[in-house]
Amino acid sequence: MISNRQKQILWLLQKSDGPLNAKAIGERLGISDRTVREEIRQIQQKSDELGVKLKVLRGKGYLLEEVDYRRLLQLEENGFLQNRRKGSSTF
Repeated sequence: MISNRQKQILWLLQKSDGPLNAKAIGERLGISDRTVREEIRQIQQKSDELGVKLKVLRGKGYLLEEVDYRRLLQLEENGFLQNRRKGSSTF
C-alpha cells in the first residue's frame, strides 16, 4: 500500500520539469527533509508495484525517470485529490 504522503511526493515529481531535492519537496508538503528521504526510500522499495522508477541525481534531487501513467492515474482516482492538505496550492 502507498501512503497519501507518498502519493503527494510522486505527484510533485510527476508534475516537475526537472529534479526536486528533499528540501523543496518538504517545503511544499510541510514536512522535513529527513521525512522526504524516508518516504522516497519506501517508494523505491515499492517501485515495481507502483510502476515508477526514481532516479537520484546527487546534488540535484529526485527525478521520476520511468512512469506507468495508468498506475499513477489509479493513485489519483483512488482518493489522492480528496486527501490532499487543505489550503495547499501546490497541486
